[in-house]
Amino acid sequence: MKNTPPGIPDVYAAFLHLTLWPWLRRADRVDALRDVAELRDVYLATSGRRGLAVYTWRQLLHFPFQLARPRRGALRNFPAREKAIMDSLVADIRIAARTLRRSPLLALTVVAILAVAISANSTIFSVVHAVLIRPLPFPEPDRVVALWNIDGAGARSRLTPGTLVDARELGAFEHVGAFLSASSMLTPTDGEPEIVQGARVTLGYFETLGRAPLLGRVFEPRHYDRGEKPVVILSHDLWLRSFHGDRDVVGRDLLLGGTEYEVVAIMPRGVYPSTATIEATLPLRAGGPDFWVPIRFQEEFYGNRSARILGVIARLASSTSVSHAQAAVAAGGAALVADGRLPQGDGLTLTSFRDEAVGAVERALTFLLLTVAAVLLIAASNIAALLLTRAESRQGELAVRAALGAGRWRLVRLQLIETLLLAAAGGVAGIAATPSLLDLLRASVPTRIPLIETATTDGAVVAFTSFAVLGITLTSGLVPALFATRRGLLRALCSSANTRTVGTGRRRLQSGLVIGQTALAAVLVVASSLLVRSFLELGAVDLGFDETRVLTISLVAPDTVSDDPVATLAFWGSLERTLAEIPGVAAVGLGSDRPVERSWIDGFLIEGAPDDSGQTPMASLRQVSPGYFEALKVPIVAGRGVSETDRTDTAPVAFINEAAAREFFGGVDPIGQRITIPSLDRIDFDIDIASSREIVGVVGDIRHLGPSAAADPSIYLPLQQFQIYSTAAVIREDPTRTDTAAAVRERLRDIDRTLTARSIEPLSLLVGNFTARERFATVLISAFGTIGLLLSAMGLYALVARVVTFRTREYGLRLAIGAPPTALLRDVFSTALRPVLVGVVVGMAAAAPVTMAMRSQLFGIEPLDPLSFATGPIVLLLVALLAASLCARRAVSVDPVQALRGDD
Repeated sequence: MKNTPPGIPDVYAAFLHLTLWPWLRRADRVDALRDVAELRDVYLATSGRRGLAVYTWRQLLHFPFQLARPRRGALRNFPAREKAIMDSLVADIRIAARTLRRSPLLALTVVAILAVAISANSTIFSVVHAVLIRPLPFPEPDRVVALWNIDGAGARSRLTPGTLVDARELGAFEHVGAFLSASSMLTPTDGEPEIVQGARVTLGYFETLGRAPLLGRVFEPRHYDRGEKPVVILSHDLWLRSFHGDRDVVGRDLLLGGTEYEVVAIMPRGVYPSTATIEATLPLRAGGPDFWVPIRFQEEFYGNRSARILGVIARLASSTSVSHAQAAVAAGGAALVADGRLPQGDGLTLTSFRDEAVGAVERALTFLLLTVAAVLLIAASNIAALLLTRAESRQGELAVRAALGAGRWRLVRLQLIETLLLAAAGGVAGIAATPSLLDLLRASVPTRIPLIETATTDGAVVAFTSFAVLGITLTSGLVPALFATRRGLLRALCSSANTRTVGTGRRRLQSGLVIGQTALAAVLVVASSLLVRSFLELGAVDLGFDETRVLTISLVAPDTVSDDPVATLAFWGSLERTLAEIPGVAAVGLGSDRPVERSWIDGFLIEGAPDDSGQTPMASLRQVSPGYFEALKVPIVAGRGVSETDRTDTAPVAFINEAAAREFFGGVDPIGQRITIPSLDRIDFDIDIASSREIVGVVGDIRHLGPSAAADPSIYLPLQQFQIYSTAAVIREDPTRTDTAAAVRERLRDIDRTLTARSIEPLSLLVGNFTARERFATVLISAFGTIGLLLSAMGLYALVARVVTFRTREYGLRLAIGAPPTALLRDVFSTALRPVLVGVVVGMAAAAPVTMAMRSQLFGIEPLDPLSFATGPIVLLLVALLAASLCARRAVSVDPVQALRGDD
């Protein structure tokens, strides 16, 4: 930097350029820098660098231009003009504080309104900043993509093991990794066993994410050999929770699902995909998976091109852009179709990992942020109306100040300082409430919003709040201040200080503020009505089973049987019979998944059917016990249900749902038809599991993917004809009993100490999670809409009440000469309803494009739903009538004598 003496750091010189240069003559600037350099050397010699830093920041926070105040030189004497300005500013702050103390009700009202609006904005902004703005917590996140199979209709699906091998040969990626979900029972040496959720991953998974372990090393190629000792990587949360942060756990063995695994690494907190749903999304669980183990498929399994079970992520090569990679992937998919390795009409595509991580909630969070911003605007206009009304009551004071020589801008500045003090108090209160609101929000989120746990009241949130405070100060304080200090108005005030009138311009401004508030409130009310109706429609969808009084519990086979698949199957059969004997249990069944969980999707063949389309039929694959359908009250449509005789030593059978019967069999009776599931021949099971099976039953459709998705084609296999180490029990309670859950929990402890189960949960609670995101958005937006509506009602009441107050003498005179009270009522209601009607019209026009943008958030309701659009005006008019009624009551109760005397 020019003219900077040797030894002075650039940061001090830069600060001087920004703060002192406008105050100093050109000849004094070099001296000022030398003085700062001298002061720096003195503090550095006497107090060291820490003392110098403490002094510097103390002076910076104390007063900007006192950052460097030397004992001699050009900065010794500041110009008198600047000192006078500062003295005047301090005096104005003191006057503003005293003035506000004389109006505590107004001050508390404004601060409360701002605290509510700013805390709501800060809370939602902190979530938006953490989820949508802040970069994902790994290197170069823009280079990480997700790979999907895509069919001719544009529907995405997961990749098969064979397609994973092909993707690695495309040349557009530096690393490619795949993953599958995994759950197991962790048995620590000094604690209770627990079920942990993790992922099975291929080589390249951690390299794709670019995450280095906190301790140890990630998986090496040898760890994927089936003959090697099993190894595991632990998450940071599991390491702290179950091993108390012991660094020596790396290299030790732990018992996971009855098998000893060597711990090779501890991973830091971050974003780690652990499963890909069958509708091709990456749901990221808060906190990430608990553990990772290598996928150890047989080499033959990587030739499988029917089992679409793998989620795949990739890191783009350094010289490859996203568009080039997309072109390479599309070309590679076309080549695979030409070679017959992909079905006709299929292909490959990629998506940004950020879109996968936050895309599902991006629109909802953005709409929430816009909603709270609308509430803030309503609050700002409400405050502007209050301050404008207050300025009218201070006409005499302003006239006196003007008569004593105060200029217009001095008066404007004084009122802006008052507004700034109120806004700052509201901002501080809002920021103080934000952490508690964040905790409440995180605790009440019924569905996981990725990265919401990282939302904090950080510098970005404080900066956002500061800008909001400044914006409110300017928008809410400047216009009332300018209206209150107009020169013509001041002359009129000086000539008639005791006259109480409402100027036309001011009345129009107040009406305009009410119109704006009403329009914003109308948009919020319509949006809330749409979301409420959509949520009700979603909740009315029949899922295909009866969830009332049904308990669910996930179980992992105990250590005593987990090494033997035959013993495990026998244990599951015995467990089902034991649970059925508990008093209060009306029916019980076991399944590979709970009815509201996504399952394994796989391809199958219909034996004897011509393959004309070249498309492999796909269906979700589930294993169920004999009591499963009975416990859920799922009807048997044709054939029979699962029987106790369906075991490994009997004929292999299968059951399908009505959706599979309609889609794959048309008008042909599926009972007696045979299907083949090729992947069952490729997986290395420990028992013989037949891939060819006879369909012996058709069951009712279950919407496993929730009410917003149609029932997917499903194949059910008897649990006793499959190798399974974890199950989900569904237990229907007797309506006359209330202690079933406690009895089940006690019986599980009696069966086997190592039998670990998740908490017993009502199935209705899990069903509620399907509509969790919609419920979350509906509740929040409805709450903010209600706040906006109340603020609008306050603004309308303030306007009408002020008009009634200023026209008290007129009303008294009219009553004294015989005017009927109904005439006064008409006048008050006309004053109240005119701006509301205009605001409703403006709001309805603005609501149309807003609701069209909400189309993806709605279910079963059109964005321009007439009932919802009628709700807005009705609610607003009712609120306006209520506010006007309170004021009208005052108008007709005026005492004419007192009004004429001016004793109002």
